[in-house]
Amino acid sequence: LLMIRRPPRSTQGVSSAASDVYKRQVYGFNVVLILGELAVAYLLLIFVPRKYIGWALSGWVLFSLIFTHLERLINDYGNWHLGIATSFMVQCQHLGNFAWDYCDGGLPEEKRNPDQKKYAIEKLPTLLEFFSAALCPSQSYAGPSCNFMDYKNFIYRLGDFADVPSTIWAAMTRFCAVMFWVSFYVLTNALFPLSTLYSPRFTEASIIMKQFYFLIIAAEVRGRYYVCWLLSDTSIIAAGQSYNGIDPVTKKPRFDRFYSSEILGVEFSVFSHALNETWNHGGHLWLKRSVYFRLSSVLNRELALYGTYAVSAFWHGFYPMYFISFFFYAITTENHKEIYKLYAKYSFLRTWPFRIFLYFYTCLLYTSDAADDTPCVDLGGRRIINK
Repeated sequence: LLMIRRPPRSTQGVSSAASDVYKRQVYGFNVVLILGELAVAYLLLIFVPRKYIGWALSGWVLFSLIFTHLERLINDYGNWHLGIATSFMVQCQHLGNFAWDYCDGGLPEEKRNPDQKKYAIEKLPTLLEFFSAALCPSQSYAGPSCNFMDYKNFIYRLGDFADVPSTIWAAMTRFCAVMFWVSFYVLTNALFPLSTLYSPRFTEASIIMKQFYFLIIAAEVRGRYYVCWLLSDTSIIAAGQSYNGIDPVTKKPRFDRFYSSEILGVEFSVFSHALNETWNHGGHLWLKRSVYFRLSSVLNRELALYGTYAVSAFWHGFYPMYFISFFFYAITTENHKEIYKLYAKYSFLRTWPFRIFLYFYTCLLYTSDAADDTPCVDLGGRRIINK
């Protein structure tokens, strides 16, 4: 309501203060670390030459993540409690996008690609604008992280945001999806808890039943992310922040300017590149625009790809399986590109029987024998290494 009713300066001040107060309740005095990271980032924007700010600010936010991830390893190993690292991870995406958008603002118009023209920041924002964008309640907890120019246009009611239609129906539709996944998680967690994967019930089952257990429990785990992301999406839709104009075909308002995840795309993805685009969509855009695109300007394509997955693993945390998994995921991405060429060339590969086979084959890459005997987030790591 504040975002809809109040004038821009009041909106920014009140929403930033509300976000800061809430984070103080969640993180305690650790919220000072969040504000400190933002303060250093703004100083870098002032003193570092614009052509180097992308590398400098991206390096700063990744460096900041080191300490929060180490703190999680020491004090909360193997758990998923809400910690200061969660906020730093979201800020990493936001500040990384901001850094390169500000860097692009210093490029001549003719040297910018369409994305750079759309999101380039020509002038350094005021301190209030910078902090309010970073602490915007709808995007500073779980994402999705929007670009600064979209946030600024939203606050000042420019472009599509000059006349935002009613958001009630779209927001309630997304909230119904939240309730569905809450119900799904409660039911499946009662029948097939995560502990099933390291119990005799799983190890003594046939390969078919193991695959069944894995698919159900994997969907259960994904459901926890969906609930969090869909709630965040509901927030930005209700505020009108994700409004994306009128659909030229249906003539209905669209609320897909940015979003957290495309669930149907995740659940029915056959190729890894499609899964990349639909799972944590905000993270995908950050890795694509602010990591891969920038690395590919100084490295060849293969090194840029592996570097991007290395940054993604680093961003997730310091558990060993993150780095092992993302290394092999980079290889899988390359393999799937070759498979996709055949998929596009031969029509019989696009039939449903083959699609179903490929879907289950992809799932089998991550199935039962990786299960370890300890219920931690590094699940399966030691057994894979031993094999």
